[in-house]
Amino acid sequence: MGNSITLKDLPEALYQHLRAVAAANNRSIEAEVIARLYAALPPAVIDVEAHIARADAIAAQLEGKVFEVEDIERAINWGRP
Repeated sequence: MGNSITLKDLPEALYQHLRAVAAANNRSIEAEVIARLYAALPPAVIDVEAHIARADAIAAQLEGKVFEVEDIERAINWGRP
């Protein structure tokens, strides 16, 4: 069983926004908060070798690919309202 926290006096607008974002991501509110905390907080120890391996894997996937301006613009704007 994990640890738990309670948030008090959460503004209604923030709660409703969190609820909507959680639903859009097919998560419970608790799962959304946990995902956002993981994304916001840096890991305690950075595994440099793992980061290099991930970068190398991404570079290998992109090798030889040609991107059009539309592809780049779509990537820049992905996830933006």
